[in-house]
Amino acid sequence: MEELKPLDALISVDRKLIDIMEWHAPDEEPRTYPLEQHYERYAMLGWPRDAPVEIVNGFVTAQHLAIYAWFVYAFSSVAELQALVTLEHALRRRMANEPARGLKDRLRHAVRAGWIKGERLRTLHPFVNPVSPAAFASRPVDPHGAESLQTFIDNLPEQRNWLAHGNWNGGSDSFMVLDLVLQLINQLYSR
Repeated sequence: MEELKPLDALISVDRKLIDIMEWHAPDEEPRTYPLEQHYERYAMLGWPRDAPVEIVNGFVTAQHLAIYAWFVYAFSSVAELQALVTLEHALRRRMANEPARGLKDRLRHAVRAGWIKGERLRTLHPFVNPVSPAAFASRPVDPHGAESLQTFIDNLPEQRNWLAHGNWNGGSDSFMVLDLVLQLINQLYSR
């Protein structure tokens, strides 16, 4: 059960996040995951290029929530929800008055219109250790991008609704969700 952190512990790490971010071989000491590394991971995502300011602001809010999950682990689910809501907002803006009945239809429309292509998706990876922006941007294209995009479209509304109705994803890291959402928004607004 979540409890309000006392004031003197407000800016201390949430052990739930640290517990899911520790990794090591059976005969090794656990590797540390410091706040600086956590921040750099999310900072290397950047923000949506060429998107309207409210879309950029929505995504940066998701980044901040993911970073602040360091202090309150439950913020990672809120970060995912914020990213998904921002994706839906970006789709609505890009579509203008074109009809669609919900997020799944909007995504399908964007694929049919050629605004989003699975063949352009970069490989998703948790990147626990941050890399340079150039290395991150030049990671390989996902050879199964079209199938990955279709799976995302099929599952996204349920995932978004699960989070929007007060549920949360315990034991997960929101990095790859934010990465995928950013890639899709960048495709929507590529020039």
